[in-house]
Amino acid sequence: MAILVKNKYASSVKLVKSSNRYIILQFDETLLINVYLPCSSVPGRDDELLDCLTSIENDVNDTHYSNIVFGGDMNIDISSTCGNQSRSILENFVRDLDLTFADDKLPIGDCGTTFRVHTSGAASAIDHFAVSHSLYDNIKEVKVIDSGINLSDHAPLLIDVKLPVSVKARTDRMPKQCCSKNMSFRWDQGDVLQYYMLSYELLNSIL
Repeated sequence: MAILVKNKYASSVKLVKSSNRYIILQFDETLLINVYLPCSSVPGRDDELLDCLTSIENDVNDTHYSNIVFGGDMNIDISSTCGNQSRSILENFVRDLDLTFADDKLPIGDCGTTFRVHTSGAASAIDHFAVSHSLYDNIKEVKVIDSGINLSDHAPLLIDVKLPVSVKARTDRMPKQCCSKNMSFRWDQGDVLQYYMLSYELLNSIL
């Protein structure tokens, strides 16, 4: 798993934590958290899920931030009407960090199905985004990208959200003016007499 950052933002991004199930980056006052939570086939799934989310919460609490964008393969269908322990653990984590799921920002009629097994016809919505309540109204779009060039059984889930950026962060990203000057030599402004003397001396030695 990874988080890719555009080059122009790289200097403003700091790695907070990287583990086998999550990555946390900090961009200005916003934490970007990408997760791959255990699936139902993992032995002791709920215990591992709780350990993972607790670790994330501890890392978050040790960091100064204002907003969170939390997303990834959560392997939990939060729209399912069937109660299960894993969903309750995830919902408690989201509530503890004052987040809200962004699934309701999907286009009307789109149930957010991101996992499909074409051979069996099985499908589920197990990839999600959740954001701080302060960012919820800044979400411009959430959509599932169904592309023929994607060979994975997961369809990418996209979120377009406007992040607040401090004046310092904007200043840090401004291109710095180069202070050096390009120097050039002008033959018409050179010492012609010195040129003749040096030329004569150097050429005379090889003649």
